[in-house]
Amino acid sequence: MKVKLTYTTELLMDSSERTLAETQEEWNQVADDSNGELELVGSSLEELMLWDKVQPSVAEVAAFMEWCNSHTTLQQAAAWFWLDVTNATVVDWENFDVSGIDIVDGSLVVAATIFADTQFLAECEPIVRRFFDYGSFADYLENSGDFLEFEFGGNTYVVTNANTI
Repeated sequence: MKVKLTYTTELLMDSSERTLAETQEEWNQVADDSNGELELVGSSLEELMLWDKVQPSVAEVAAFMEWCNSHTTLQQAAAWFWLDVTNATVVDWENFDVSGIDIVDGSLVVAATIFADTQFLAECEPIVRRFFDYGSFADYLENSGDFLEFEFGGNTYVVTNANTI
């Protein structure tokens, strides 16, 4: 028997109504009734992709859902990237921090443009920027391992410090 989890605010920990321990106790009861097989439905594509990547245990469900609820799509993309690169399958969701992953929502060229314009072209005359080849610069950053482009939830993202992860 599979238990279908409906991802709604009623199932998420609401600090004004339930504690994480109370939510976890509820899921432990679900696990007892389901032989530990859980399937997440009715959630965003990003949350489903994270769920599929780590397949949280019954003991991790409440913390996983709270983490997803309290983090932006960009942070969820950073988490998916980290999980993918490290092949991690066990996550301490209550303490999981993705702040060390620098990420841009967009293509390599978008990320390279932002980087170049803010780091070393900011003080150049506009005419100089017209001649700068952002596409070649993006290719260089990707080939050097500094930037890494990936797809998550139907969007393109770039990690701009990929060589440090």
